[in-house]
Amino acid sequence: MTEQSAPTAPESAPPAPFATADLLLAFVNTQSQPGRARDLLDDRTALSEWLASYAMDDDAMIVTDADAAATRELRGAFTIVFRSHVGCEQGAELLGKAEHLLRSYGQRYPLTPVIDSDGCTFRPSHTGIVGAFEALLAAAVDLAARDAWPRMKMCSSSSCYRGFYDRTRNSSGRYCSTRCSQQAATHAYRDRQKKNCATKPTPAA
Repeated sequence: MTEQSAPTAPESAPPAPFATADLLLAFVNTQSQPGRARDLLDDRTALSEWLASYAMDDDAMIVTDADAAATRELRGAFTIVFRSHVGCEQGAELLGKAEHLLRSYGQRYPLTPVIDSDGCTFRPSHTGIVGAFEALLAAAVDLAARDAWPRMKMCSSSSCYRGFYDRTRNSSGRYCSTRCSQQAATHAYRDRQKKNCATKPTPAA
């Protein structure tokens, strides 16, 4: 009788997206993008509207243009970190500053640990705009605790500026969609063709 080999264990599936991932992706994707010129955090009114859409406001919240500027600064730091997760070299020199900024925000806006029988989570310690900052930081902490932080990325397509959650099994995704991946492959092919044409010797007359 032929000896049968033991069945190979299936690869573990990537972690499912989380509400915290959705929040941070919505946050970084407030930037102006192709087809939408407006920055959704460009002033206090826009910021108030965005916070309200994610139930991060309260009746007593007062938002200023300075708050909007600080929020865009925080968004920029997250964006640079997410770009680093796809190995993007453009802006890589800014990564250290982005990490420093995120650490300073963490020190300025501490979170409250909530411990129960299911484990420990971190929640905002304040209300108002400070509480909104803390909610964004708490989302990052939650993703890191789930080993999902490296899966938060920015699309590598030069014509796309969207953040996405990498659902590939080995966390090797570089594009937010099949469309962006195909466009990048097409551009790379055309570039190779141009280089090949440029290096071919000119036929003798």
